[in-house]
Amino acid sequence: MSNHNLILKKIYSYFPLKSQFKFIFLFIFISLSLWIFTKLSDEQTAKISFPVKFVKIPDLIIVEDGMESNVNITVTSSGFDLLLNSFIKPLELNLSLASFNDGKGSIDLFKQKFQIEKQFFEGTIINEIDPLSLEFVYSKLGRKKVEVSTNDDLTFLSGYNKFDDWDIKPDSILVSGPISIIDTLHKVPTISIKYDNINSDINDFVELSKIHSLLEYNTEFVEINLMVKKYTEKTLTSPINMINLPDSLSIRLFPQILQVSFTVPIESAESINSNDFSFSCNYLDSDLGKKDILIINLDKKPEIVTRVKWEPKYVNYLIRK
Repeated sequence: MSNHNLILKKIYSYFPLKSQFKFIFLFIFISLSLWIFTKLSDEQTAKISFPVKFVKIPDLIIVEDGMESNVNITVTSSGFDLLLNSFIKPLELNLSLASFNDGKGSIDLFKQKFQIEKQFFEGTIINEIDPLSLEFVYSKLGRKKVEVSTNDDLTFLSGYNKFDDWDIKPDSILVSGPISIIDTLHKVPTISIKYDNINSDINDFVELSKIHSLLEYNTEFVEINLMVKKYTEKTLTSPINMINLPDSLSIRLFPQILQVSFTVPIESAESINSNDFSFSCNYLDSDLGKKDILIINLDKKPEIVTRVKWEPKYVNYLIRK
């Protein structure tokens, strides 16, 4: 055991003391720092890849998504500047200097060399630009007034229903974007809205749905209002009329009256009577009396009633000359 300890002590004696270790590490660190500083101070050349960003885009022009790509630039500068230049992202390209032709554009990067060089640190020299030009696809901007619609999911408590359609303010908005998209746009919906167990009026502000990333609206929200009323069901009898019957003929219908049922706001139920409805059969549908039955059509009803149903749907008839 003692021999083993003697061997370890002998090995340790070849290593420097802790204080010597600190000095050695400090010397290495200083030497390495001086070497790096010297290298970075030297002039160097390197190729750097930069993503690009289009700026100063002309009015009424919009560049389609995904058109901005990378540009490889070979520069000469000090090591320090070269390191800092690599963090310049993205590289701005002036689109007002581009050429435009029937939806396709081109930027001559060589003509923008001075503007690009100004984005680097002073003393940086551009040796090469690859590619020398960038192609992109663009669209002309248009503006159009488009109707707003609701994207709703409504469920009402039993006996309740909407009294009218949504009142939307504004009911139409100005939409700006590529003409190719604007021309196909007919309505702008709201985001999905859901209301359950409705038994009173709805008044809310709702965001408009973003149909396309290239479209812009003159407003992002609209006010929506819906009048809700309590309804009841009512049944009446109404006569069936005949239309387009020649003067030389008379006709008898079987039956001559029908029953009509409908839902109506409770507050208006008493004011609705059979004279507010009109039903008819058309003699022209009889094929000059060859058909056995005629369809009963609803010609008139009050605007405030819904879910109108009538029985029967057909009548038999007897023609007399």
